[in-house]
Amino acid sequence: MRAEILEKVRSLVVPILEREGFELVDLKLGGVGRGRVLRIFIHRPGGVSIEDCVRISRMVEDRLDMEDPIPGSYTLEVSSPGLDRPLRTPSDFARVVGERIRLTMKGGIRPGVVEGKLLEVGEDGLTLETEEGATRFPFEDIAQGKVEVF
Repeated sequence: MRAEILEKVRSLVVPILEREGFELVDLKLGGVGRGRVLRIFIHRPGGVSIEDCVRISRMVEDRLDMEDPIPGSYTLEVSSPGLDRPLRTPSDFARVVGERIRLTMKGGIRPGVVEGKLLEVGEDGLTLETEEGATRFPFEDIAQGKVEVF
């Protein structure tokens, strides 16, 4: 049921975000009863300000109030995912080309953690400059990535 609710919310929120020049990074529904929280994480090149979050929150709230996709009461939070956000999709990785990242690998050929400078993102994988040189990693072998914050 939660997955269905999130898909409905996604279908309502994405057009608003795209119209305003933002991208949906993540969507989470947590808690139970009156403690439920819908968290919407947004991104835009150049960053997301507090004013952006307030403005988008009002637009999204109006749309969700009209459609009522979430039964019962909940709190809406709109924010930027921050520097420490996980990288999961090709578009997540494309935003950070040129940065040093850390990949957490699924089992497969190369389990564990790999670090390096992200050189390129393609349809089926990415290329990192590691200690061993430029190395290609297919997306199917990557659990997630993170930008290394120094």
